[in-house]
Amino acid sequence: MSGKNPESVVTSAHSYWLDVHFVSSKLSSSNPSLRVRWTSPSHPVVKVNCDACYDVNSGTADVGICIRDEEGLILGAMSMKVLHVASPFAAEAYAVVHGLRFAWDLGFPAIEVASDSRSVITKLNSSMHDRSNISTLIREVKSFSGKFVSVSYLFSPRESNRVAHALAHLCRTLPEDGFWVEDAPPSIVELIDADRRWFSDRH
Repeated sequence: MSGKNPESVVTSAHSYWLDVHFVSSKLSSSNPSLRVRWTSPSHPVVKVNCDACYDVNSGTADVGICIRDEEGLILGAMSMKVLHVASPFAAEAYAVVHGLRFAWDLGFPAIEVASDSRSVITKLNSSMHDRSNISTLIREVKSFSGKFVSVSYLFSPRESNRVAHALAHLCRTLPEDGFWVEDAPPSIVELIDADRRWFSDRH
């Protein structure tokens, strides 16, 4: 570990433990009734779900973004590939970066950003200076956040982030990056409609 800042090593190890701990607890729960589904934002805030799939062999990340309103209606979807990604943690941070930029491009001033990477969300909500390997990306997100009227960052378990996850996987089958406004591929629309039905049944 020569040449590495001890604090950076400790921070990275702690972040790794957070994600591994969550995955372990998720796998140990087999009760379907305990599964968490997508939850809506409060009007006029829109929810930006972000996820990424990392390929260690190519050093690339497939990023999925889904933006929905308080009724669960789709406002925008994105499926894109990011090159030269150093780690799974960086992939998740890149997903948030692109989620912010996509929401900004579509003109939404108030957003709620959700990711199933607990370590990335913890860093974004922390006021402490980040010294981890993804510190540059964390600073970029925090800096870009200043463009919005309001931004909040929430941890979202995989089950409630499944649309963004599906969009990330979809990237592997697309000939080029995909962007949709108030629309999405049929397989994604099915998931969104299922979320809306589940949400409606409980309200």
